[in-house]
Amino acid sequence: MGSSKVSMHEDILQFHCPRFEELPDLDLYMDQVLQVLDTHLYLFIEPGETRVMTKTMINNYVKHGIIYAPVKKKYTRYHLAYLIVVSFLKKVYSMQEISSLLQFQMISYPFERAYNYFCDELEQCLQATFTNQPISHHPATDEDLFAVHLIQHAIQSTVDKIYVQKSMDEVTRRILEKKESSS
Repeated sequence: MGSSKVSMHEDILQFHCPRFEELPDLDLYMDQVLQVLDTHLYLFIEPGETRVMTKTMINNYVKHGIIYAPVKKKYTRYHLAYLIVVSFLKKVYSMQEISSLLQFQMISYPFERAYNYFCDELEQCLQATFTNQPISHHPATDEDLFAVHLIQHAIQSTVDKIYVQKSMDEVTRRILEKKESSS
């Protein structure tokens, strides 16, 4: 994969996880939530899927207490932030594990800070992993290093899975090209 790796994953390297203050500051209905998620996270739609999340998935997250229920069927930027985090972590972790991790982060840090840190770390890990560089974690300046290390490792394992999936997609594409050119 050598030098073509950077160009192969250029879209991933350009990814920007929307920070809390960049999320819509008005309440949204379910279809609008799905559109916002797809707009920001389209690069990470699972193979064979057409959306990052479905209505059923979101309803299940509410039912299982992963995110709190919408008010009058409207979702806030807090819901969007939770759903963005869940959309990544669900690639590797169970709903129970995600729920525990989110609860722990919320008792350790204010919501906006925890979410923005997640975005910073996610971008750092994507950059490092997709360019084969060492990860330079976003520095933590507070006393709860366990919470910081926990989220760093959760993000790293998620990014590793994304990397392997994207790379395997490229391997499959190359195999098909080779078969077509030899026929």
